[in-house]
Amino acid sequence: MSWPMHLVENRGKIWLRQLRPNRYCKKMQRLGLEVVEPGVPATLAALVVQPTLLERIKELQASDEYLQKVRGEVESGSADDFNIGADGILRFRNRWCVPKNKDIRKAIMQEAHQSPYSIVIP
Repeated sequence: MSWPMHLVENRGKIWLRQLRPNRYCKKMQRLGLEVVEPGVPATLAALVVQPTLLERIKELQASDEYLQKVRGEVESGSADDFNIGADGILRFRNRWCVPKNKDIRKAIMQEAHQSPYSIVIP
């Protein structure tokens, strides 16, 4: 059976429209979002407040002996490649100095994979 060309073209457009929502569903699932129909009662069962990634890095820098030594050198003016940003975070050539902590490195990697930005951890 031969279909008229305009029906075949429209079928392709409909097919694309059916595929698009799947992409958004995957994004919503990755973000932990759920669609609730209007009129359906919903309750927020738990709310977790966590410090931002930068705040966690800053806290861990304060407990890292080596980074505290470097911070002292920066404050005395003897560390050339290091600086302390306006946010109070120690940086090496304008990159964060991340302490050797598995949890924070894992959090950075998760953020790198879930965001549209490019992050490299050597």
